[in-house]
Amino acid sequence: MFLDHTISESTRGSRTLSNIGFKDNIDQKTFIKCVGKIEELQKKLNPPPDIRYRGFILVDYLYNNINDVAFMNLEDNIISRIPFVPISKNLDKPYSMNYSRSQTLDCFNNVILPTYKEVAWSQMSLIAEDVIPPLHVLAKYPSLGKPKTVNVVEHLRFLYENLRENEEWKKNWSEIFKHNVYEVYNWLEEECLNDEDLNLTEHIHPHDPLFINFNKDHDPFKTENWVSVRELVLNSEPSEEKYVNASLAKYPTMLKRAGAREVKRPNIEIQVRLHDQPSINKIKALDSLFDPNFSFNDATFIIKGERIKASRYMLAISSSIIVNDVEYVGDVEPDSMRVLLVT
Repeated sequence: MFLDHTISESTRGSRTLSNIGFKDNIDQKTFIKCVGKIEELQKKLNPPPDIRYRGFILVDYLYNNINDVAFMNLEDNIISRIPFVPISKNLDKPYSMNYSRSQTLDCFNNVILPTYKEVAWSQMSLIAEDVIPPLHVLAKYPSLGKPKTVNVVEHLRFLYENLRENEEWKKNWSEIFKHNVYEVYNWLEEECLNDEDLNLTEHIHPHDPLFINFNKDHDPFKTENWVSVRELVLNSEPSEEKYVNASLAKYPTMLKRAGAREVKRPNIEIQVRLHDQPSINKIKALDSLFDPNFSFNDATFIIKGERIKASRYMLAISSSIIVNDVEYVGDVEPDSMRVLLVT
């Protein structure tokens, strides 16, 4: 398809081959014609056995000539929509149970890099390892092999509607299932932080139960652990009905962009003056104990002609002796009686 560079770089060899019909200059038109031919061959009932290799050669040529003016704006180019990129037809278990591709090649618009496997593997094809874009290509086209928001949300919906009901996933792959869900949340959170205009309500309906909000247990397959954004209120209290569990509250930007409400707690600092409250109360009680005008002092002790007032309620706490309204006390000094009442 493409000549070895040692031949194509030879002036005599290049001129000779050009004279017999070989193209000595690959422009965008020629390249598109080549990838179009591969697309045509792949649609045949029995595609040629080397069709994957042909795709590999084209992708390799593209990577090596990515800075050529012929391949400018690759992301918007027709080249990105033609299936000539080798893909992984099967994944490792448990993904292999739900991922199967009949075709060998796919287009750049529908492939994802391995780093995005967990967030979109049900919706897009995983690019083959031998055609993963090198760093200089990704630097020029950073969105190459990256899923779109709609793909990731649809993958989340697939996890909820399909895998959540799968008995083998329930029995053997619970942690991987949960990991996939949180990888989606993490991806959406980062996208929302990086794109202030990203509106998830365009992809997530208010009643879609696409969010795991663990309450009584941590079973990701239970229907009651999945809620919609209408059932979530950020910053609510654990005792409140729409409380957001800590494991889900780590993605506040995603939840708000999806339509979840948020409680704005007032930032009020309460100033409390420190003091010894028991000591103050004790002093007040002692001051009141012998105050003749204190309304609760309803008992009177008469000692050597001196009247000492006290509260029968306070006396009843420390003594089982019933005190009358007036008590005459002998053989004791008034000050000694006061000390006795205090202690």
